[in-house]
Amino acid sequence: MLSLSAYSSYSQRATFKLTLVGREPMKIQWYSEDEELFDETNIKLEKSSSHSRLLLNKCQRKQTGEIKLKLKNEFGTIEALSQLIVIGQ
Repeated sequence: MLSLSAYSSYSQRATFKLTLVGREPMKIQWYSEDEELFDETNIKLEKSSSHSRLLLNKCQRKQTGEIKLKLKNEFGTIEALSQLIVIGQ
């Protein structure tokens, strides 16, 4: 499991990016405090053949917490954990 922290100022953008290595097909899921994230106004999920990226726009202090990326393929599952800390306001 990978682990790291990220900081963002209130109302700014936080970006999480992880390089992907593995055999397709790969299922990629992003979570905030164990709630799965989906594309919406202030959340953007991107995937290419080499990486997956989560962009959180206009961060709020209530978003402070654990961010998790879960990758699954026919060989198993791996998770990467990060802490988002929103500073200000």
